[in-house]
Amino acid sequence: MADGVIVLDRHNISSDDDEYHAVIKHLGEHCRAFLHLVVSEEPIAPT
Repeated sequence: MADGVIVLDRHNISSDDDEYHAVIKHLGEHCRAFLHLVVSEEPIAPT
């Protein structure tokens, strides 16, 4: 069981958006693990 995960950026988890969101949801809901990205996600520009 993980207390936390530190990765360089989101692509170390997955470059696929759906898989990435599934992993971070699982970490938060089932493991109650902390996730830290060294390089923050870039905000999505409004359209």
